[in-house]
Amino acid sequence: LVGHGLALTKITNYTISDVKAINCGNAGVGIFINSNEGQVDCIVENCGNATYTGPGFDINSSKYVTGSVVSFSCYDGARILDNCWGINLRASIYNATRHGFTYNNQSTNVSYNNNIDATVYTCGTTGFIVGLNCRSSNIRAAIYSAGVVGMTFTNDVTYHATNLNIDLCTENSGS
Repeated sequence: LVGHGLALTKITNYTISDVKAINCGNAGVGIFINSNEGQVDCIVENCGNATYTGPGFDINSSKYVTGSVVSFSCYDGARILDNCWGINLRASIYNATRHGFTYNNQSTNVSYNNNIDATVYTCGTTGFIVGLNCRSSNIRAAIYSAGVVGMTFTNDVTYHATNLNIDLCTENSGS
């Protein structure tokens, strides 16, 4: 996990607060969570770059994580990936180089019962991506000025997103 600001793996019942990860650009993620049953409140800034495409904040293969993240000028603002459930996350993302928020899985993984509240203020391409096997979740997204598209679905016939409640507002986005 070279270059990460903070990486939690295989930890249970944790609290992260008053943490700020800055300049984690060398293959890094500002804050990386691969742990269960925790509380996270953090700020990430200037993490990831075009060579090392890490996001500011990343939750991967975790359950029952609650909290908030503020992401400034990161390559990707924030992500929830691969086998996550019971996540309650509020994200405020400013000036992401590429994507604001990504909610996605590999084809063999499923994420469900998550509550995501994301506000994206300017990003280079996509404000919010919903990908493979995202199920039974609530998404509230406000996208202000996405370079290409406000929200996109990257699904296929076999591994599609199902049973989502989406409350979406886009402004000044490409399509």
